[in-house]
Amino acid sequence: MIVDRINAYLDTQGKELDESILIEVEALAGNAFRRQFGLKEEREQKSPYFSSIGKCLRQQAYNLLGFPAEGKAIDARARMVFFQGDMVELAIVMLARVAGCAITAYGVGQESIEWEGLRGRPDGILDGTHLVEVKSMSSYSFDDFQNNILDIGYRYQCNAGMEALGLSHTVIVALNKDAGVLAEMVIPKDPEIIKDIRARLATLKAATKENLPERPYAPNDKGFYPWQCRYCAFYRTCLPNAELVLKGNAYKLYERKQKEITQ
Repeated sequence: MIVDRINAYLDTQGKELDESILIEVEALAGNAFRRQFGLKEEREQKSPYFSSIGKCLRQQAYNLLGFPAEGKAIDARARMVFFQGDMVELAIVMLARVAGCAITAYGVGQESIEWEGLRGRPDGILDGTHLVEVKSMSSYSFDDFQNNILDIGYRYQCNAGMEALGLSHTVIVALNKDAGVLAEMVIPKDPEIIKDIRARLATLKAATKENLPERPYAPNDKGFYPWQCRYCAFYRTCLPNAELVLKGNAYKLYERKQKEITQ
């Protein structure tokens, strides 16, 4: 749908770009640079995002209820990763447009949409019928993607966007950031996921500081939590007995046993 057109365009010799396209790309790149690296005002998050609703509900409840962030901070590496993601989205959407794809609601025309208390900004709409989402991936994740394996968080994000916009399908364009290869996947809206999103939203709405959603993750038999906990902004609040320990070449969260705490 999109990737074949982009590849065909890139294989064409003697390409010429309309000046208006170049001006638009420059403006969008500047906006992304300013958003990721400029001074930011702290804003209270009043509703969850499409991109987070399939993830840990306790983490989202901590944020929505105003708990202080005492965990993984947005550091220099994270800002670079976010900016790279912005640039991948910009490049693919604009290449798709110059290759002849009818994509709307992108870039400065992106709409911030709300549905059932969720907020989101889809990457675009193709032909007025398909939601467009662009993802950059490692080689490992890209191999899964090519085998039709998609992270559940992405599936929830896409389904929320489709339901909000009244669309039935999403085309996801993925870039293997290690090899520069593109692939795409078309997924239909899933009524069961929509049903679960509503249930998850009800759980968040009912959450209080004294009654938080259950933790979806637990330590393994060696006491280590999964990477999702390590990169959570609230892990110290959620896991007061856990500590960072060096395991191999990376730090992991380790749950101290009661006898270790009392020693």
